[in-house]
Amino acid sequence: MATIVAIAFDNGSVGRMQIFEPSDPSDEDVQAQVDANKETWEAIGIAASGWHRCQLGDFPTEHQDMRNAWSVLDGKIIVDMDKARDITRDRLRVERAPLLAAKDIEALQAIETGDQGKLAAVAADKQQLRDATKIAEIDEAKTPDELRAITLISE
Repeated sequence: MATIVAIAFDNGSVGRMQIFEPSDPSDEDVQAQVDANKETWEAIGIAASGWHRCQLGDFPTEHQDMRNAWSVLDGKIIVDMDKARDITRDRLRVERAPLLAAKDIEALQAIETGDQGKLAAVAADKQQLRDATKIAEIDEAKTPDELRAITLISE
């Protein structure tokens, strides 16, 4: 059975490490495993600032898509909602890229045909897409599920 360790990083994020050998590691064994990963973490610009033993169920795995928003608060692993909001804004930027590209084509077609009304409508649509990361629902969201529900793509 693996020993589960939560790693706190200097950027406020949390990682998970599973130690299989030895089966019941001492604190020194855990620290050695943390130290062994130091260069890997430094390569991506983070450093371990601490660790504690935990259970796999202590991680909010139902929010795996918000993994970069995991944080430790009073020894508990939580989803940091400020970070989750930033993740949502980044997701919306990815969603809007193809929508803006399609609107660019519509704008060019309106220019070619001299349709000023259509061009103005496309410009308004594009501005609405640009403003999507500034909507109040993002800042008002209280849970990761509420953030997940915010999307630009209709189903």
